[in-house]
Amino acid sequence: MTTWPTLQAGLTALFATLSGLPAGMGGPNDGKISFPAKDLRGEFEFRIVSNAPVGIDERRRDYDPDAEVPGDEFEVPDAPPGTRLGGFIYSTAGNRKVTIEFRVDCRKVTVGARDFVEAVANKIQLPTARASLRELGLALASVGPVVDAVGGFDEHGRAVSAYVVEIFCNAAASVADTPITTIEQIEVEAIITGRSNETE
Repeated sequence: MTTWPTLQAGLTALFATLSGLPAGMGGPNDGKISFPAKDLRGEFEFRIVSNAPVGIDERRRDYDPDAEVPGDEFEVPDAPPGTRLGGFIYSTAGNRKVTIEFRVDCRKVTVGARDFVEAVANKIQLPTARASLRELGLALASVGPVVDAVGGFDEHGRAVSAYVVEIFCNAAASVADTPITTIEQIEVEAIITGRSNETE
């Protein structure tokens, strides 16, 4: 799965294309919904509600001869000056089940929030949408039912409808630590005892 900024930008663009609506701009702290002036029909928002692991993550330790270890000054004997030993890199990798919640809020007009959400729920299963998800490191698994999210009123007191749908995707996640030296360093403390040889 890609980084969050890339994922956020990619999903925003995809959902805007599928729904024909702009992304949400956020409302005031009193919980009322603020619609962008460029589109009074409504807006959408999405969030990652779950990124659950599937199975057990794999933990690896790999040797990289070209890895640069910070602070490593050991030089390989009988090798050109500056030659290092490389380092070990610890990493984990595993599968994830990603749940994306997609929501639309709009005024109750001829076309309401449910129509926009159902359009996304249907269109995201098309090959072009699946390809866009794959570019973000996501593979569409299934789409949940469209659910009434119980709308409210906007800042002008006008009724707003709200519907949501959960979209389930498969993904892979991996992280790697910084390289560490191949030479273990420990502190050794020793006491040497013995009898000295004295001549008379």
